[in-house]
Amino acid sequence: LITGYLGIASDINDLHLTTRALQKSESRFRGLVSSLPGAVYRCRNDESWSMSYLSEEIQALSGYPASDFINNRVRSFSSVVHPDDLPITFRAVAAIERQESFELTYRLLHADGHSVWVREKGRGEYDSHGELQWISGFIWDISDRKAVEDQLRLSQQRFSSAFSTAPQGMALVSLQGQWLEVNEVLCEMLGYSREQLLRSDFQQITHPDDLEADLQNIEELLAGEISAYQMEKRYLDSQGRIIWVLLSVSLVRDADDQPVHFVVQIQDFNERIAAEMAIREREDYLRTLLDNVLDAIITIDQQGYIETFNHAAERIFGYSHLEVSGHRATLLLPEPQRSMRARYLSHFLKTGIQQMLGQDIELTAMRSNGESFAIELAVSQISHQGERRFIAVIRDIEERKRIERMKNEFVSTVSHELRTPLTAIAGSLGLINGGALGAVPASMQQMLQIAQDNSQRLNLLINDLLDMEKLVAGKMLFELQDEALQPLLEQAIEENQPYASHYQVQLQLQNPATQARVRVDKLRLAQVLANLLSNAAKFSPQGQSVELRVQQHDARIRVSVTDHGPGVPENFQERIFSKFSQADATDTRQKGGTGLGLAISKEIIERMGGQIGFDSSPGHGATFWFELTTLPLEASPEENQHV
Repeated sequence: LITGYLGIASDINDLHLTTRALQKSESRFRGLVSSLPGAVYRCRNDESWSMSYLSEEIQALSGYPASDFINNRVRSFSSVVHPDDLPITFRAVAAIERQESFELTYRLLHADGHSVWVREKGRGEYDSHGELQWISGFIWDISDRKAVEDQLRLSQQRFSSAFSTAPQGMALVSLQGQWLEVNEVLCEMLGYSREQLLRSDFQQITHPDDLEADLQNIEELLAGEISAYQMEKRYLDSQGRIIWVLLSVSLVRDADDQPVHFVVQIQDFNERIAAEMAIREREDYLRTLLDNVLDAIITIDQQGYIETFNHAAERIFGYSHLEVSGHRATLLLPEPQRSMRARYLSHFLKTGIQQMLGQDIELTAMRSNGESFAIELAVSQISHQGERRFIAVIRDIEERKRIERMKNEFVSTVSHELRTPLTAIAGSLGLINGGALGAVPASMQQMLQIAQDNSQRLNLLINDLLDMEKLVAGKMLFELQDEALQPLLEQAIEENQPYASHYQVQLQLQNPATQARVRVDKLRLAQVLANLLSNAAKFSPQGQSVELRVQQHDARIRVSVTDHGPGVPENFQERIFSKFSQADATDTRQKGGTGLGLAISKEIIERMGGQIGFDSSPGHGATFWFELTTLPLEASPEENQHV
């Protein structure tokens, strides 16, 4: 049976009061911490800075709640420090070892991906034996201040860069006139070193006659009557020589609107005067040059009136400058252009002349005595004083035209006069070498073969000359027809293989076969292919091959001939399609040819609406190609078209 209860009562009033006081203290502490503009922490001294306490303000800095960091529950504090800035945080270790407080500036990686610049101030907490217990500190956001500091630093860098690299003299001057800072340009301008200037003031090197006006401007600037001033003044350089300058001065004030120092820009007028003299000398030089060139140079205003007329123009046209000045440019042309009304000429200069700019044009002009003659005209456009001007460069080509006519007549005459006897000679030699007249003595065979070979070369030269003459004169007849390209290529390979075999070279038509159709004169196309294939064979090493390829590019088809020879020399590439051009033009050249084949090929391809070119790297062979427009496969052949 229970006979009673035994109880013990303890007085916990002090404990209760202490607990309540502690709770109130913690509440006040948390209230105080929550009002701080940053995060308060207490952590252990380990690599991850494991937090035993971290205020909730850390979420504003990192984007993560404080609970994530307590005892590294979700993440460590070091994990949100920018990787590049982690070494900065290690500096706290040395300060803690010295039992000193530390301050650090670094970046935190926010949860949303951006960086936050923070400042941290902390210190170690030690027991009575000097043993480190924990580290406590405060972290706050300095992004705005950092941005301002960066902007200020950038502004200072820009000013410093502009100050030191400015093309004119730059200086900072104290309110008393002492040079505070000067750039290199000012030192060179005045002939003083930087140290010499910084030990003096501007009054010492200002010309006495200009000092009073300069000081008066400074007085008005300090009084706020003007915000800046500019004046022409004279300095005395280190040699006592006068330097004319354009001086620009402004005043820098502080936040309280108190004067701090002057910013001075100094432009050397002596250089400008020298430049003006150089310009005048240049104008005299150009005027002398224009007066002594062989070509006529005429400037025309935008209404078509002549402004300048050099000596060559006076000689070519027979007018003096005074006779043509102010007259319309049509004065130099025959009728009906000569009588062109002013408004028509003005309209042409505004619209139609654009087609002439940058082009060499052949025209007929008229001299003062009424004689017509051929000229070559090049027109360029410039702007002068906001208005258009035209520069006409005119060359008298009447004599050149006469010589060309004589040359063409001579070539035609010689070609026709030589063709008949050469044909007979070549035929006779062919019959003799073929044994038609009996066996040829062995002692004569070599000489007769040389004679036959050279007669054939002369015949080829005459044929090429006649072809070129016809092409240039526009007299060559082209019979354009719808042709399948593949058979023409196969025929070219077959017809030119014997020539290539003479050089022990194999001609190859690369697959696949093309179904393309082109509108060409098949005989002229065969002539082009023969030129390209024979050239490739001639310049290929023995035992090599020459490849003929076809590539389709939209509505265009490219036919290319590739060899494995020495390639086209760089110094010959620009004139390879010119008449009588050969890479080896010496009397002892080892490869034959007239130097007209490629020029003729270019004319033929362009007359058939195509274009021709080449790709070559010296020592790595060459590829000559031409492109033609393809016809739709379903198109039916049209009737011959003579052009």
